[in-house]
Amino acid sequence: MAGAVVISVLATAAAIQYQPEINLINYVMPIIYAAGLSILVLASISFYREEDLNLRNKKILMNGFLIAVLVPSLYAAGAFVHQSQTSWSGGEIHWHADYEVIVEENGEYKQLDLIDPQNFCKQTTHESPTMCSLNDRTGSTKYHEHNDDRIHLEGIFREREEATLAAFFETFGGKLTNTKLKYPTNERVVEKAEGSDKTIKILVNKGVGGNREWCAITQSSSLDEEDICRTPEGELVTTPSKYVISPYKRGPTLDDIFIVYDSNPYIQALDEVRKNDKYEGMEISKDGEGF
Repeated sequence: MAGAVVISVLATAAAIQYQPEINLINYVMPIIYAAGLSILVLASISFYREEDLNLRNKKILMNGFLIAVLVPSLYAAGAFVHQSQTSWSGGEIHWHADYEVIVEENGEYKQLDLIDPQNFCKQTTHESPTMCSLNDRTGSTKYHEHNDDRIHLEGIFREREEATLAAFFETFGGKLTNTKLKYPTNERVVEKAEGSDKTIKILVNKGVGGNREWCAITQSSSLDEEDICRTPEGELVTTPSKYVISPYKRGPTLDDIFIVYDSNPYIQALDEVRKNDKYEGMEISKDGEGF
């Protein structure tokens, strides 16, 4: 048994070093199923042929049971370590960000409320409707909302693209790009696209060095580079598919993300929130504690 543990540790270390791109987690369930079948076969032999088994055969059966239990357990542990060490997130993360979606329709501004978990869970493909309802979430296991206007980013992410703002919208059947917005509510699916008179603007209020600062996620040439959000590495974030929320679990350092669809130019929208902490008369959170 000690040898099996040593082999498992060495195999995991080798996989991390030489095969970081392999997702070993994909093979956990097939191995568990095979182990379960092996246990069933061994149990049947032990039950129906008990009187015919001598001491040596019983030891072989016992070792078979141990192997059937030990191998999938060690493999699952090794696969989890491998996934954690080779993932973009470097292991499991749990980050939050507050957000709000507001659209202008017929001259009026409306705050959109994301579809409730009870309605979303009836149609989800991420997991069973029962598990979805029990967890009370709209979205996926790793990226969701709990009917609280708060983004919950939880789990291990192999690639950075899995953790972006655009990826969050995709988990509940939505879409967010620089020019398109799709947002399911309880009443309808709201779809907006950039036109000649209206545009989609994504403004972020971030906690930076103990202060709150506004920036925009955009490719618009009307803004200076200093107005555009950046990654921790300093790269300009020009689309929602490049933006990952700040790595915090609670305020006052959480991002506040404000997504608006209206006719105001980007620079006017950014100037207004910077000066007034309001947009078209509506209060906007800027403390990372929720809208």
